Amino acid sequence: MKISPFTDTQSRHHFHHACGLTLIELLTALAIFSILATVGIPQLSYWLARAEADNVSKTLYKHLQTTRDIAVSQREQITLCMLDSSGQCNANAAETLVIFKDKDRNRQYNKGERIIVQTPFKPSGKLRLNAKLGVVRFNDVGNSHTFSSFIYCPKSIEPSHTAYPLLVKKVTIRLTGRIYIDGRVNNAKAAKTLC
Repeated sequence: MKISPFTDTQSRHHFHHACGLTLIELLTALAIFSILATVGIPQLSYWLARAEADNVSKTLYKHLQTTRDIAVSQREQITLCMLDSSGQCNANAAETLVIFKDKDRNRQYNKGERIIVQTPFKPSGKLRLNAKLGVVRFNDVGNSHTFSSFIYCPKSIEPSHTAYPLLVKKVTIRLTGRIYIDGRVNNAKAAKTLC
């Protein structure tokens, strides 16, 4: 049997001091954390902007493909547009993506027209539709009425950032009705021109 030189009170007191952190240890941990945050936060904002750009382009692709499929299956002209906050089709402002049958062919959603699909859609970046009529329309065989494209420019990354061109997304609709996501813009000058 071993006999401890410390009394019960002394061993508790010694154990109590061994559990704490010194000021130097705490400052070292804070310095390491701040260095990691300085390196990691710009990368985090890039990855968040990239995730949103991918999400926007995939959502547009899905809705365009759905519009085309409905036009072919129902054998009639079907329209997709971006509704603004006032409920009007707007090529430069998106609150909602709407697929509808434009009965009077005025390129606007009117109260009597049947909405087929309506999706809340408000990306944080700048989204614009480059189309002659401000809407995308597919006919009964799946052809588009005009060559058009959606261009998405991220808001959370500055255009001077080296990764900015990688985040600009373009969804193109050919006259044949084929839809393509152009994932990369060639250079920073082209990205600034598009945005």
